[in-house]
Amino acid sequence: MNKVVIISNSLSNVFLRRKHLLDQFINNNYEVILITENDIEFNINNKKYKLINLDFRKSKTNIFYNMIIFFKLFRLISKLNCNNILCFQIKPIFMVSLINLFLKRKIVNTFTGLGSLLINKSFLRFLVIHIFKTTLRKKNLINIFQNHHDLNYFLKRNVINKDKNKNFVINGSGIDLHKFKFTELVQKNITTFAYIGRLISDKGIMKFLNLTKYFQNRKDIKFIIVGEIDTNNFSFLKYETLKQYLSNNVEYFGHSNDVTKIISSIDCLIMPSFREGLSNIILETLALGRPVIASNVPGCKDIIIEGKNGYLFDIFDEKDLLNKVNDFLKIGMHQKKEISKFCTKSVIKYDINKITPIYYKLIHET
Repeated sequence: MNKVVIISNSLSNVFLRRKHLLDQFINNNYEVILITENDIEFNINNKKYKLINLDFRKSKTNIFYNMIIFFKLFRLISKLNCNNILCFQIKPIFMVSLINLFLKRKIVNTFTGLGSLLINKSFLRFLVIHIFKTTLRKKNLINIFQNHHDLNYFLKRNVINKDKNKNFVINGSGIDLHKFKFTELVQKNITTFAYIGRLISDKGIMKFLNLTKYFQNRKDIKFIIVGEIDTNNFSFLKYETLKQYLSNNVEYFGHSNDVTKIISSIDCLIMPSFREGLSNIILETLALGRPVIASNVPGCKDIIIEGKNGYLFDIFDEKDLLNKVNDFLKIGMHQKKEISKFCTKSVIKYDINKITPIYYKLIHET
């Protein structure tokens, strides 16, 4: 039986974003081994997948713990003796690529975004990029990016070699258009804007919270916040800070495992992120027929068509975001319904049934 190892930060992310891919491997008689943090309820007797619990996220800022994780991962990959390895997110890619200098497996790396580490200038970023220049230039590596900006980021810094490496840009992780399908927009007395994502600085949560202050006396406008306070990220928002912004028209819903009902109930999503791979929450929102006001940055601007399925704003200009929100508020119901229909049409090319075969082909045929 063929074997494939999938390495990611969390099991919830694997099942949320890669379940379709797992099933394709299972249906083609692959043994699927998951190396990730078991952050959800998982039946250890599940015969479909073999799960090896490894907590990448807890070690985010602890050098000693990172070393332990690294050597555990080295031992696992060596023992599994599998030549088909799929890696997702920066930390697993960094560790596995370093390990592969010694083990020389076939690795498919997917950069789902550059993450806080590579966005912000620091000595650690300098160090990681220089290590990547050694580890990511090997012939047995395939590097997948979710937008051309991230690919060019690595090419410009000579981290990867466009002649030596196999480098691809694909349309994100893909979305399940059967699950995220068009829902009719209903006219209401209150216009609802939402922030959906982790409550960390790089996702722009403070941009959203500062926006709400301009509408604190408006009873016809509501803001909702959906997402976890990710204490594993050094830029997480403290609940004490969040609480200062909560009011009659600003509500915090916490984490949600199913955002489809929430998205269907809102009028517009606001995505103030500083950088994305290819934003899943934007794609899911558009698929359900709701427009998005997003920052004009990689991973967001690749999806938004100005005035048709949303608006783009300058992430460093607070008034620009305010102006785009006011522009949306001026739109009549007839135009909103036309925009809603176009939103769903605009994401057809991101169908997960078009993305999954690319991964399977890279493993099965190369």
